[in-house]
Amino acid sequence: MARSLACLVAAAALAACASTPPAQPEPVDAGVDDYWALPDGGPEEPIVHPDAGSADSGTSIGGDGGVPVSTTARIIKITPARGGASVATEVTISGEGFTALNGVEVGGVAAGSVTLVDSKTVRAIFQSVDLTQVGKRDVALIFQNKTALLQKEGFEYWFDEDPIVFVHGFSGGAWHWSVMLDRFRAMGYPDSHLNAISYSDSFGSSLPNVQELSLYVSSVLQKTGAPKVDMVIHSMGGLSSRLWIKQGGYKMVRDYMSIAGAHHGTETAYLSWSDGAAEMRPPYACQGDSLNDLQFILNGCLGDSGRLTYEDETPYGVEDGFNISYRAIVSTTDEIVIPHQSGCLNQKQKNDCSDPINTEISWQGHGSILLSRDVFDRTLAHLRTRNRSK
Repeated sequence: MARSLACLVAAAALAACASTPPAQPEPVDAGVDDYWALPDGGPEEPIVHPDAGSADSGTSIGGDGGVPVSTTARIIKITPARGGASVATEVTISGEGFTALNGVEVGGVAAGSVTLVDSKTVRAIFQSVDLTQVGKRDVALIFQNKTALLQKEGFEYWFDEDPIVFVHGFSGGAWHWSVMLDRFRAMGYPDSHLNAISYSDSFGSSLPNVQELSLYVSSVLQKTGAPKVDMVIHSMGGLSSRLWIKQGGYKMVRDYMSIAGAHHGTETAYLSWSDGAAEMRPPYACQGDSLNDLQFILNGCLGDSGRLTYEDETPYGVEDGFNISYRAIVSTTDEIVIPHQSGCLNQKQKNDCSDPINTEISWQGHGSILLSRDVFDRTLAHLRTRNRSK
């Protein structure tokens, strides 16, 4: 009980909680769709199935003498290749007698549209499904009053969202994300795609945390086979995650969601003497003002009426022609990150939340913001806007 009380006191104190731009790689070629990148960096092509299987019956299908369907009817192409659950998928089927075809069903649901290419080829659009509906489905050819399975479990809706890495704040740990993790599971995310790091020293400097985060993300990508992760951060987790991105992690991130981040420090950091707190005080620290100059490295120097030193607060962002889509949510009633505007990104001067990637909400505390259904819905929507199938 004493240990739990100490943790609560620490959390209440600070919970879950260069004048030229740095060189960056050339922007992504507008003609190249990064979202299709495979782990090996090669382009993803539609899957072609030369021997995808055959119908399980040679019986003639159709009324009044019927129209025979070849026992070699098969799926020959799927676009996009993975048949992701979150996107409509075009499936090309080869067979015979398709001039009499009335429709195609997948898992008992009519395809969104069916196009007859010729008497031996048909294209059907399988609509996106809820993530909870991923898995294999039968594909059926519909001829008037007869139905024939193309092949048993002939199509699979793949889970195609990026794995998520959750990064906690000062004095926190993976447990801070328990409610949000449960909500992602309820939406259909498997445990393999829900990964919450616990730093070895949640009170210490963010600099060693960068190394831990790098190893952790690499292990998530190896485990899932995904080329990129989405990142959700809270409080001081914004410092280590953004520094990791600047130092090369940008190659492994698609979407970034900040929730009550302490990106520009906080007044409550004066309540602790740890290195992690010293890096966050004073708020809006310029060069030489705070430990390790971490704020200055990430944000440059901001004054009350403008920038004194430039630094890109959202490195490798889509707005600059790179890969990462950033968003930040802050609460105007945050009792730990003070001023609350510290959590906003792309600021032009101190306390500036005018950039459209920022959203200000009210009536949420620094810890309770992670329990908010509204914040979860906003987070889910941001992370699902893009994935490797879209």
